[in-house]
Amino acid sequence: MDGLPAPLSSMFTNEDAARSEQVWQAALHDDYDLGTGEGKWWAENLNWYGPGGVGTAHSREDYVKHWLQPLRAAFSNLERSTDLVVCEGPYCGAHFYMWGTHTGEWMGEKPTGKRVPIRCGAHARIVDGKIVEGWLIADIPRAFHAMGVDFFGRAREMALAQAAAEESHSQPNDK
Repeated sequence: MDGLPAPLSSMFTNEDAARSEQVWQAALHDDYDLGTGEGKWWAENLNWYGPGGVGTAHSREDYVKHWLQPLRAAFSNLERSTDLVVCEGPYCGAHFYMWGTHTGEWMGEKPTGKRVPIRCGAHARIVDGKIVEGWLIADIPRAFHAMGVDFFGRAREMALAQAAAEESHSQPNDK
């Protein structure tokens, strides 16, 4: 981060925001609409904080390998609809939906052939025409629901099974 707790309007011009928005819009278009899989608008040594189940990337190569490529491998006919893009200085944010047909494994789930929505909130910090930091929140539970998976029900079952296993290991043996 650059040390600012949030973008400070008085520090930036409209031109700063316009330059950042141009990069941000191009990155969203290339990464999600075109599916180039290159991440060319991202800095080589970026920090990207992805959704649970994906994690963090500290290089463009990792961002592509652990987010863009699995997304494209899992969903055919991927489309994006953007609700909002806003930029202030070097910071940009977006809220968008992606829809794709689940034709490949994604986050451990076998293909279902179902049309899956992935709601995303993303923001980035842009320096010298490259995204140096990015954050993505994806509504994974909703996507799993569309694939026919009760995400929270599964988590509850796993927690109960683990608690039962721990309980059985903590009981003294009657020998």
